[in-house]
Amino acid sequence: MRKVAKTVNERVWQHIEDMSESPAFLVKNQGGVQQVVSALPAAGRPVVLNTREKTREVSWKIYGHMVAELSLFLQQSNIKPGDRVAILGWDSYQWMVLNRAIKCLGGIVVPLYPNTTPEQDAHIINDSTPKLLFAEDAGLAKKILPELCTAAPDLRVVLYADAFKNVPDVSGKNILSDIHVAGKRFLDKAPSDGPEEFSTAAKAEFERLKTLYTTGADPGFASSSPSTLIYTSGSTSLPKGAIHTHESIAASCQLLLDLGFDFNPSDILLHYLPFAHIYGLANGVEMCEWVGVISAFSMPTELKETLPLYEPTALLGVPRVWNRMRVEVEKQTTAAGFQGKMLRWAFKQKKGLGHLFANILVFRKIRKKLGMNKVRLIMSGSAAIPMDTVEFFNQIGISLREGYGLTETCGGITASTLVNFKYNSLGKPAPGVEWKIVPREGGVDADEPKKGKLYVKGKFLFCGYWNNEKKTKEAFVDGWFDTGDIVSQDEDGYLWYRGRAGRQKKLDTGEFYGEELIQTAMENFDLVQAAVPTGEGYPSVGALFFLDAATAKKIAGPAPAGVALHEYLAKSDKVREALKQVVTEANAALLAGGQAKKWEQVRSWEIIPLEATVDNGLLTPSLKIKNEEVLKRYADMVKAMYAKNRG
Repeated sequence: MRKVAKTVNERVWQHIEDMSESPAFLVKNQGGVQQVVSALPAAGRPVVLNTREKTREVSWKIYGHMVAELSLFLQQSNIKPGDRVAILGWDSYQWMVLNRAIKCLGGIVVPLYPNTTPEQDAHIINDSTPKLLFAEDAGLAKKILPELCTAAPDLRVVLYADAFKNVPDVSGKNILSDIHVAGKRFLDKAPSDGPEEFSTAAKAEFERLKTLYTTGADPGFASSSPSTLIYTSGSTSLPKGAIHTHESIAASCQLLLDLGFDFNPSDILLHYLPFAHIYGLANGVEMCEWVGVISAFSMPTELKETLPLYEPTALLGVPRVWNRMRVEVEKQTTAAGFQGKMLRWAFKQKKGLGHLFANILVFRKIRKKLGMNKVRLIMSGSAAIPMDTVEFFNQIGISLREGYGLTETCGGITASTLVNFKYNSLGKPAPGVEWKIVPREGGVDADEPKKGKLYVKGKFLFCGYWNNEKKTKEAFVDGWFDTGDIVSQDEDGYLWYRGRAGRQKKLDTGEFYGEELIQTAMENFDLVQAAVPTGEGYPSVGALFFLDAATAKKIAGPAPAGVALHEYLAKSDKVREALKQVVTEANAALLAGGQAKKWEQVRSWEIIPLEATVDNGLLTPSLKIKNEEVLKRYADMVKAMYAKNRG
């Protein structure tokens, strides 16, 4: 009898054995045009049709051979159980193969963000001291300057191209053309610049790994051994390395299935969230491998092109992504003519026959244009999402659900499902999650029943921070992990996010305000790139705004010659008037339905005349604004803002 899989390694090799010819992932077809010659000539001449499939399927069997080839490379590099191996690259099948090969040998994967600063990646390398670093290309490799990696001066850097040199091409780019006549192939093997099949050694390694992980043999390391060192985003301090084991990752994957998500091998998940983030790694690639879901890959900036290409059935995302999609569609409702009129009519149809016709006439076209006509579920996590965005996607026929999790919990531990949900709630905790809500001292949480700080236990939890025993001890209270998040529970058992405990700030009047609540409301407008609430130690809530330059430019027009764009936009009377209206509408939304107290409204505001980016240290690699850093850099602006209003 086959052993019940306890790790993702075991599940992957079971898929390779059971679904060998089924697709493990999709890649963009870079091959030449396929020429099909019709057997029935027209007007005395044969008909030649030039066609090309948009994507190519790569089977589980081929995926297994790739893992075997990279396993050999790692063994030749003397990688042993417990050795750390870093990966620096965007989401791709190469990343996925490297991740699995390292873990099959008992190595510990250290994912690095490809879009962060060299200093932050260097901090992770210095802290984790990997033996090997795989980099997608030379450009990314140069980011990790040797002089920055003081704790790993002998770090060996290997480019993907070198690591995969013995792996046959799967993209089709080396295929000039395939020629068919009446179904018969003229050219069985297309010319290729690389190897056409795997080496004898790789085939032997494939059989060794398959036997090892499908028979329950001892791989030479325990399932409780560390598997991944995944670092926190560093929004408030230096990133900390959370240690996850083979068991905790498997438990995390099973949690979501037990919660009611019916992912299956016919689903396609498009990966674009960085695999250095727990959301993209655990709930993305590891979940796909646990279930057998088909993976596809995209750069974050290329979603418009890749969504129609791969036609995924499921997507993970953060509020910033979903907000931008909503704003792009809603902009079209202001268009003149028939199209704008139809859109305005459709979005007024909330239910019943009107909504049915709106779906047929308008929403179906919107889904197709977005490349989401086959999507049956999109998940939002990592931050709070505006209710407007949740309602927008569900109205156009795309089920958007929310979940909650942390780096330390190996991704999502609560979520709304397709069947069980309340809009804007975190859903219910998954089976296997022990949890409790503890009200804070001083009656801070007395405004709402069953409100307080969330503590959890379970097999999904990390086993500590790498090289940081002090922070590990601080994270646990009597065996319970302190999430640091405030939640409330309603009468039906659904959890509602109320913000980070550390982001509940106090005015000098003694009232508390929730930074995230205010921030989410203000960032629900296309004019705002990011908003940072102010008020701690002051008499009222204020905000510092970063503008979305493209939107602001449409309002103010182009900057005069010699004037910096963001400086010009920040001073534009037209832009400031538009932002004033944003603040008014956001404040009204905060009070609607009792979301916020009357003092949790923005009374004062100012515009920071630049864009927040990862490079200038104001955004995390997962694109969250660093509130503390903004407030530190612009403390004088905050003081002047309140002084001006007092005057």
